[in-house]
Amino acid sequence: MSALALMDISKRFGKQTVLEDVSFDVAPGEIVALVGSSGAGKSTILKIAAGIERPTSGTVLIGGQDVARRRAWKRQTAMVFESYVLYPLLSVRENIAFPLRAPAVRARYSDAEVDRRVLEIAQICQIDDLLERRPLELSGGQRQRVALCRALVRDPAAYLMDEPIAHLDAKLRHWLRGELRRLLSAREVPTIWVTPDGVESMAIADRIAVLVDRKIVQLGTPREIYGSPATIGVARLLGDLGMNILDARTEEGGGLVLDGAEHQPLFVSNGSGRLPAGPAKVGIRPAALRLRSEPGPTAIAAEVIGTESGSRQSVVIVRVGADQSTKVVAEKGELPQVGQRVYIDWEHAPVHVFSPEGGRRSTGRVHGGSNEAG
Repeated sequence: MSALALMDISKRFGKQTVLEDVSFDVAPGEIVALVGSSGAGKSTILKIAAGIERPTSGTVLIGGQDVARRRAWKRQTAMVFESYVLYPLLSVRENIAFPLRAPAVRARYSDAEVDRRVLEIAQICQIDDLLERRPLELSGGQRQRVALCRALVRDPAAYLMDEPIAHLDAKLRHWLRGELRRLLSAREVPTIWVTPDGVESMAIADRIAVLVDRKIVQLGTPREIYGSPATIGVARLLGDLGMNILDARTEEGGGLVLDGAEHQPLFVSNGSGRLPAGPAKVGIRPAALRLRSEPGPTAIAAEVIGTESGSRQSVVIVRVGADQSTKVVAEKGELPQVGQRVYIDWEHAPVHVFSPEGGRRSTGRVHGGSNEAG
């Protein structure tokens, strides 16, 4: 049985619909990341699960019980708000301990147990040296960790986290993702983690729900969604660089030709027959492409228009044809110069085909230089 489930949730504010028939469940100890752009409705889903907002229609189940009309304080959820919401006159220690001092649960925890829990979670979030300070003496990132600790110190029915590490520096955010995943997975409590960051969602979540235009357009494991994105929007959202999307056309013989590119057609197969001829959008991950200095049977002529150097990987931005650009993860070594002519090799690279209208993924998959089904 799911520990937390939202079933056919819709929400309207006046005449504006912000959620439409949203359904997903979260198992005990599972982390489901809600991913989408700003305004997609992610925070509204959290508020409905917490009881801060009521759905216009639909059901919220916690522990198998319908709580859609139950008040927030009776649901026993622990929520991390994006805006922190700390008590300014209390110390960091008192802010974190506050949920354990509430009248309804105070008798469950001795002073020693409260102190132990506060110190343990503060050490995980690296703020144990700040326990005697007050919120106004802290940076934004420190305040966010206090808010996170205040939720994690509890034993709730569900954790609801609204961009809980968004304001931390990159190094701390990367480290804390791993620590929080281990901590949350070890507890038999469902977690909904809201983030606009596709990379963060892949690192933290057991499953990802992608929210676009009021609806969940795809739900699956990080590997499933990264490998088979349902739409162009999903394809661009997940991954360090997002997927390159290029205009193309499919031909009667099954070939796929990029608009303006100088190369022979790639072969297209969907496992049950050729894709219909006509305009198409094709997507490919930057890491799947290879830069070559010489032409080849599966290489596309291109011009370098920019480079991005990084400590772990470097990226080359090239122009294909008249006005299409794409990114390629460069192999170790010297980067090409801007204006240099290069060739992008698609051999064995998985290429995804999307419809030009609506951006839905076709059932087909292309492998550069191959006429076999992907």
